[in-house]
Amino acid sequence: SDVCSSDLEDVAAGIWAVARSNLSGPVNIGSGRPVAVRDIITKIGVILDRLELIALGALPDGDSGPVFVCANNHRLAENTAWTPHYDLEKGLRQTIKWWRAHLAVTSSGSEQVINSL
Repeated sequence: SDVCSSDLEDVAAGIWAVARSNLSGPVNIGSGRPVAVRDIITKIGVILDRLELIALGALPDGDSGPVFVCANNHRLAENTAWTPHYDLEKGLRQTIKWWRAHLAVTSSGSEQVINSL
């Protein structure tokens, strides 16, 4: 399935752009770039250098929702100066860095988990 990947900082900037604009009604905030879930999983495996832990297709496909979800951000882009600043890899690397830093300061059990990442 495909999802619309968005970094939290980009989403926050999008909300702020809408708040400062004259837009009213529903406004989609997201990158507008669909990414296959398998590509996200693989990219995380590459960043962590742990591809061997990934077994794509090991579980049967379930009816877990729509096959394609992506924000149509045209109203946002056309009516504000907002544009996404994070691509998938940059956002994942930043997220992994954050989790490594925050898990390292928790209990010793978490330290063991983070050391394996």
